[in-house]
Amino acid sequence: MKISDYTKLLEIKETASKKILPDKPYVAIGMGTCGIGRGAEVLFDSFERVIAERKLDIIIKKTGCFGFCAEEPLVNIYIPGKPLIILHRVTENDVIPLIIGIEKG
Repeated sequence: MKISDYTKLLEIKETASKKILPDKPYVAIGMGTCGIGRGAEVLFDSFERVIAERKLDIIIKKTGCFGFCAEEPLVNIYIPGKPLIILHRVTENDVIPLIIGIEKG
């Protein structure tokens, strides 16, 4: 890809930004081996189920290792216009309160 002018650069920046920071909330769960070993798959399934049951417009995604194995499972929560939240040692019991918090912004 060749960037010929500043306007094109801004277009590319905007497109990339929406992929990284979408216009709606997202939950990313660390699914490296440490996370999976400490319950990340069950946690992901719980988030996915609650989001679907409530028909919420929240992106849920699996991601790789966040790099702090002793604190798994790690969950990143992004709400547009707010700082990224990184939570550690998240359990299934935390899913409903976290979803409620996301809904409230």
